[in-house]
Amino acid sequence: PAATATPAREVLFPAGSLGPGQHVGLMGADGPGKAEIAGAELGRVHVFCDDWAQASHGGECAAAVEAGALRREDVVQLGDVLAGTAPGRASAEDITAFDSTGLALQDLAVALAALERAGELDLPSLPL
Repeated sequence: PAATATPAREVLFPAGSLGPGQHVGLMGADGPGKAEIAGAELGRVHVFCDDWAQASHGGECAAAVEAGALRREDVVQLGDVLAGTAPGRASAEDITAFDSTGLALQDLAVALAALERAGELDLPSLPL
């Protein structure tokens, strides 16, 4: 797996660069002109996003749709996978990409999970 969080204007993952079983989480390309993966690469892998309405207007999915490499029906929302209404990874050989555009609710859920597990970890703390 790989995760990106860059303001890249040149793709980091060109067409054909991801192989069987690979996953990439794309978090940095959040506006026009930014790109971490080629639209053609998104067009050949299983694509997931946090929210289609948001992803289709910014980020990797928007650029791929504009280029004609990706269609709405090619993209699965993560919430649908978690709710069991859409499939996730079908096999260990699937190539997957997640276009994260950022949802406050997901950020809060991650923060809550981290807070709940903080006592299990040997982390430094600051008195408040």
